[in-house]
Amino acid sequence: MAMARNIPRFGRREALRAGAAGVASVASLAWGPFFGSRSAAQSPPAMPGAPNTPMQTVDPKDRKILFVFCAHGGAGIINSFLPLVDTEVGDPTLASTLDVYPEALVDQLPGLGFRHVRNLDSATFSYMKEPPPMDGFLQRHGRDMAIFCHGVSSVNHNVAQARSLNGAGANAGRTIMEAMAMRYGGGMPLPNCNMGTDGFIEHGHDDSVPARARHEIITAPMFFATGTHGSRGVVGVPSVGSIERARRIRQQLDRETVFGRTFGKSPRVMRYLEQRSFATEELERADLIERLLLLDPSTVDPKFGLQAGAVVADLYTRFPDLAVHDVQAQLGLGFLLAYHGVATSVTLGFRSDPVITQADGVVTAPIAFDYSHSSHRVTQNVMWGNLAALLDTMITLLKDYDYMGDPSLGKMWDRSLIYVATDFGRTKERPAEAGEWSSGHDLNNGSVLISPLINGNRVYGGVDPKTALTYGFNRETGAPDPASALEEAALYGALCHVLDIDFSGREACPALVRAQSA
Repeated sequence: MAMARNIPRFGRREALRAGAAGVASVASLAWGPFFGSRSAAQSPPAMPGAPNTPMQTVDPKDRKILFVFCAHGGAGIINSFLPLVDTEVGDPTLASTLDVYPEALVDQLPGLGFRHVRNLDSATFSYMKEPPPMDGFLQRHGRDMAIFCHGVSSVNHNVAQARSLNGAGANAGRTIMEAMAMRYGGGMPLPNCNMGTDGFIEHGHDDSVPARARHEIITAPMFFATGTHGSRGVVGVPSVGSIERARRIRQQLDRETVFGRTFGKSPRVMRYLEQRSFATEELERADLIERLLLLDPSTVDPKFGLQAGAVVADLYTRFPDLAVHDVQAQLGLGFLLAYHGVATSVTLGFRSDPVITQADGVVTAPIAFDYSHSSHRVTQNVMWGNLAALLDTMITLLKDYDYMGDPSLGKMWDRSLIYVATDFGRTKERPAEAGEWSSGHDLNNGSVLISPLINGNRVYGGVDPKTALTYGFNRETGAPDPASALEEAALYGALCHVLDIDFSGREACPALVRAQSA
């Protein structure tokens, strides 16, 4: 749980407690460079002799950035931006058994092509903090937002989460993030960074994808930067020259020891050595320890020789709970990864544990959207309100900052797409006249997409007032089609179409793609 505390000055003891300096001290000889990451174990370089598709290197001016926000546990689209009003059902008895809302709880802002659920009565939130209302988010970003109605093919959490990212195997099993890394990530240190959980962090199934394009799993965003360098930030380490000499001697010993002569050609040993070389030759050279340092500059003791980047102070202004709110920390690191051109794909979002702060108490539901099993309507309201507020701040940052700090490259938002990924929908039925109820997993749902690259401010598909089930649309024209039933492959193909990622069998979606001016 993300617990509030007084933020001390960052020093050796605090780093040790966080686990960062423990890695840094060991990594002074650079054998274990990834703090908060499982890259060396989970995304190794390709085995010798295995296929290894090259990654494309793209000029910064032509890059795109994907942000995947994981709505863990089943974010119901009809509980956010596609609500059904009870009077639209046409039968009060039937309406009393469906997940519909009274007109007083549904609003539509002027000029927007969809509506949204208002906050419930404050008394209904019980021990959870009332969420921010969604109207501010929509006022600022609604014209770049679209609802893509579709179903899914599994209601198992891990399976459904993985399929929400790999399109149920649409592109040889590659996740959309791996596809982004292959398309735009050549030359980037960490093109595909993932702070998700469970099925959202599963690699794709295409063995030709190189290690660099696979998910770099980040479990502790606040301290991730400290694990990207073997010696900086540690007081009393030997000189740079001494460390380099020790590394050269170690490489010689690696070859000449009995172990090295016996197992030196083992694929696992070769993967390990390549990862070690990558850490010392690329991560350290890229100076990620400072570029990605997320600690409050006022808490970093000068004796460690580290200075947080100029953008970090602004992040603490925009995300005031960044040091104690896990998702705010993810967003802060995700922004830095994209801003500095380190990554082309960043995955983040809610975990299964709640965010709890000293000032606000319980901010999110105990198991994110899946707490709908206990309290459906309140959980959906709390989680969607928090999700919208977090994305509001993130998108505003992307609109304010130039990509890589270069005005000639334009604002970050101009090349960005946010995909709110979730496992499945929630059941649409409820006990007649129930004030609150529990819901199960349901194959029927829809997804939120936000980007200046799409034809936004509209719903692609619709919802049947007799069942509260969503239906699809014509992908050429965008017209609603109640007979259409789109699933994960269609959504994956649409995302790839917008992001200019082509592959055999792609289910294109011309209606979604905004024409770009010359």
